[in-house]
Amino acid sequence: MVAGQPELVFDAYHELTIEGETVPFWALYYAGMGGTPSVFELYPPQPDFNLGFPAYSSRNANTVVFSEYFPEGNATVNDLYVANFDRDNDQGYLGIRRFQLNNRPIVDADQAVFSPDDRQLCFTSAANPRSLLFYTFTSGTVQASLRAITLDSTVFRPFWANLDIATSVREEQVAQGAMLGLSITPNPSSEQASVRFVVPQTQRVLLKLFTALGQEIRTIADGTMPQGEHSLPLSTNDLPQGVYLCRLQVGEHAQVQKISVLR
Repeated sequence: MVAGQPELVFDAYHELTIEGETVPFWALYYAGMGGTPSVFELYPPQPDFNLGFPAYSSRNANTVVFSEYFPEGNATVNDLYVANFDRDNDQGYLGIRRFQLNNRPIVDADQAVFSPDDRQLCFTSAANPRSLLFYTFTSGTVQASLRAITLDSTVFRPFWANLDIATSVREEQVAQGAMLGLSITPNPSSEQASVRFVVPQTQRVLLKLFTALGQEIRTIADGTMPQGEHSLPLSTNDLPQGVYLCRLQVGEHAQVQKISVLR
């Protein structure tokens, strides 16, 4: 893959006739779009292996994740595969089946996408159609882990939103971010709201308001604040009706709170 050249990875459907029998399968391709478009196979098509749902890394244009179905004994199994085409040091299969959901192994994994900081993958499972699954990569001495969010309806094709943050909040900081005690009242709001939070120690505080799609609307506060509880006004009378996100950054810790505006 060439730096600075627009490119994409896609899956394509194939059919192969073997002794009069049609065998369907999927394969992965790469398309370089700089100058004259060129397409070539990422992996040679193989009828016994189905590759699909490719997604680029958020930080490395040479890294992709995709789903792979392949034979194992008399059965066909499924796993996620992470490949690096620049260094030729694929991370390989993630071994999703070693994790369980509702006391049963996760037997399939599709539609995986990298988090903005590449620390996690979010994916779906046909065997668990109402769950969003989050795989956290091994980091140092912390082993890979998996968690799930179960919803009331079927999920399909997840996407990450990066709220103008260079890297998403690290997993180990989530609990610490909750210590900031970010709250907004009244919520829903129509004219004026109060944003309350706690500063653990004197340091820089950055408070911003975003749309639900991550577009920055305004900076509410940006400066050093002393240790203790704080309350800042948030005018909502100029905002259209809808849902917004208020993001608080105190030092290395962050917390996000939704606010609804009614008209």
